Amino acid sequence: MTDIKLQLVERKKTGKAGKKELEINMVPGVIYGKEFGPTHVAADYNKLQKVFHEAGKTHVVAVDIEGKTSQRTMFKAVQSDPAKNQIRHFDLLAVKKGEKVHADIPIVLVGEAPAGRSNIINQVTESVPVEGEPDNLPDQFEVNIEDLNQIGDHIILSQIKIPKELTLLIEEDPATVTVVKVDPPIKEEEPVEAEAQTEIEGAEDSSEQAGSDASEEE
Repeated sequence: MTDIKLQLVERKKTGKAGKKELEINMVPGVIYGKEFGPTHVAADYNKLQKVFHEAGKTHVVAVDIEGKTSQRTMFKAVQSDPAKNQIRHFDLLAVKKGEKVHADIPIVLVGEAPAGRSNIINQVTESVPVEGEPDNLPDQFEVNIEDLNQIGDHIILSQIKIPKELTLLIEEDPATVTVVKVDPPIKEEEPVEAEAQTEIEGAEDSSEQAGSDASEEE
């Protein structure tokens, strides 16, 4: 896959002063790396959203800073507004060809599990941490769940084919890490306590009514 491109402008100021400097629809960010000093930048909001959606955190993004500096990067962190689902700030890691990086590769379940018709398909592991050259990082690892037939069936991490160009970054034995499993359905508890409370309240109301009737008779 060819590098995805993103145009950036350099920010001269940061903090509150920097915010005033930003134009409408511009999102602040920073680029840093082993041989690349922190550089404060900004990107057009719409273009940034499109590029991040395409690249995620596993693809190289070739950035151009005002036509003066070109650099291969990867998204390291993105801060979003949870209410508006909009990017508020982004961090880019400067990378060189042949340099290894760490990345979390998402695990995506594919196929339909027969056991899922009446049970719960529980994905325990959402991503896999690996080390490798940026150009060798996959978009995702796909796990076929069509052989999950009954409660107790599961798939472990060692069943995922990790390319030889990548190194798995986990301390546990992959054979002991569950990726997805079949759990029994959750049974709804009968509202016993609520019914008992209703009966108690009804009894109390009856007692109070009886007491009131006795007082009237006196």
